[in-house]
Amino acid sequence: MISLYVGSTSGYTGKTLITLVSVTVLYQDRLKIGYMKPVGNLNQVKVNDGLLTMMHGAYSRALDMKDPLADICPVVLTQELEVNSYRKEIKGLMAKVVEVV
Repeated sequence: MISLYVGSTSGYTGKTLITLVSVTVLYQDRLKIGYMKPVGNLNQVKVNDGLLTMMHGAYSRALDMKDPLADICPVVLTQELEVNSYRKEIKGLMAKVVEVV
């Protein structure tokens, strides 16, 4: 298995778009592709089994992913999570990410 990590030194630089295009091309070439975003952002929509960021929905559709949303994006930055972070009431986020990896 080959892993690819896409990162940037700042936000809103097109990482998600570049990744979506890349994995779509690889998927069309019949390669087995997996996708995970350890921490999602506040752009979210409600779906059947939880919160999903809009781009994760695009990944799921493009790659015909059957994985549970909690495995694709174990930590979604909701308003509640943001408030709790200011209060220093957050525990177990790293464990959630490590569990699905």
